[in-house]
Amino acid sequence: MACGICEKVCPTNAIYVEREEEITVKDYLTKIDGIRAAQDNANNNRVLVIGGGIAGIEAALALANMGYKVTIIEKSATIGGKMAMLDKTFPTLDCSICIEGPLMSDTSNNKNIEVLTMAELLELRGEPGRYRARILVKPRYVTNECTKCGLCENVCPVITPSEYNAGIGLRKAIYLPFPQAEPGIYAIDPDLCLNKPPENIVCNRCVSVCEPRTILFTMMPRIVEREVAAVIVATGYEIENGDVLGKYGYGKHPDVLTAMEFERLVNATGPSLGEVVRLSNHNHPRKVLFISCIGSRTNKANPYCSKVCCEYLLKQAIYAKNHGIEDVTILYMNDVRTYGKGFENLYQRAVERGVRISHGRPIVISLVNGSIRVKYEDTRSREVRAEDYDMVVLAPAMKPPRELQKLANTLGLELDRYGFIKVNPANPVETNIPGIFVAGSASGPMDITESVLMGLAAAAQAVGFMRKSIIETEEFSETIETEKPRIGVFVCHCGTNIAGVADVPALVEAARQMPGVVHAEDVLRLL
Repeated sequence: MACGICEKVCPTNAIYVEREEEITVKDYLTKIDGIRAAQDNANNNRVLVIGGGIAGIEAALALANMGYKVTIIEKSATIGGKMAMLDKTFPTLDCSICIEGPLMSDTSNNKNIEVLTMAELLELRGEPGRYRARILVKPRYVTNECTKCGLCENVCPVITPSEYNAGIGLRKAIYLPFPQAEPGIYAIDPDLCLNKPPENIVCNRCVSVCEPRTILFTMMPRIVEREVAAVIVATGYEIENGDVLGKYGYGKHPDVLTAMEFERLVNATGPSLGEVVRLSNHNHPRKVLFISCIGSRTNKANPYCSKVCCEYLLKQAIYAKNHGIEDVTILYMNDVRTYGKGFENLYQRAVERGVRISHGRPIVISLVNGSIRVKYEDTRSREVRAEDYDMVVLAPAMKPPRELQKLANTLGLELDRYGFIKVNPANPVETNIPGIFVAGSASGPMDITESVLMGLAAAAQAVGFMRKSIIETEEFSETIETEKPRIGVFVCHCGTNIAGVADVPALVEAARQMPGVVHAEDVLRLL
């Protein structure tokens, strides 16, 4: 028992002594827990970002640049998401990887950002401001010392469809998803590798040619735990497949493609190096049909509009014209929804390039003499028409990822009737759980610009659950050049953005003649 004299003599009653008999053990423990919670909250300035697409990348960079810590978990072997697969973005038709590649590199090299690929969230406990996340990180079987020399890939005997090329290109069992992948190290697919790591060693060809000795089949999965103040879900979307596409001939004829497959076909790093060819015979198509709303706006599949299909079909129709295809038609099942800034101009641009716009519902797609015959009802005139095409490109619906239900159960999130994460209509990044936000297409179909904005909005609101950030400033000292500069010039010739308007070989030759230039060459990608 305290003596209490100080309490009695203080004229302002500023001293209060809590008596032992006035506090129970339960009250004491509750008070201690509160103090610990406050301390944890005061020390916690980390956000967990689930998904490494453009929305997750933008959210992570925004937080990191404000001085906060970020952990990104991505289920695949690289960050970048669907945007990394695109050739160009609408409505400006700018090179997609030229935009996202530097952001991916900045994310991977930012000291405030931890990137965990081939990872998934197992558990999230706690409350807003002091969550604890348990994360499973699967092994890559390749260490960080990988130099990307590619020798291992060359000798690997196992070939499988490439996810990055939408299944129409190939990769090996040991692979780099694409040249600009981050992290920029190879990974081994354990389900395909002949060694079946870590049980059997029957092949070992990759190990024998790897000079840095970075391939390690004894790598094991690991569990990491992180204290985080908030969570941002940016898991993206997947596209409709299966029976819905089969009704339009997909899977029955190799020249019936999805829009993503066509996107890889026109890309300079794609399986045909940017040349549009028919997969059936590798000839150039003369007549191509694009069909919208495959699995969208129908009660038989997905009753909602996928929002971006009208624009990217216009973009791809312009691609086709740029690649010399004579007859290009877009078949819109309903109206054309060019709802955003600059999108109507894209429509006008396509029409001016000679793209034919039709409105109709396909009712029969069949094979006739090596061509694809499409019979459809014109929704304006109600006439039934039939035409033959060399290639048909389908625009499938955007759907929630298959794993989203499992993740929602882990986080306690509500889903809407379509399976996307349910958000507050007045705050499109706010979920039903305080401290957990959503960005990008995890809450519904969304284009790249919207995904970026939602990523930034989620980052801004996550800040409210963290302590103050610490922004470190860099000090620069003046340096004096003592040697003549040695300059290297690299000119990108990917696609039509540069090579379509500039004489790349001439630029390279001109650069060689400039003072201080010791090397000049043209490359497929600058990144």
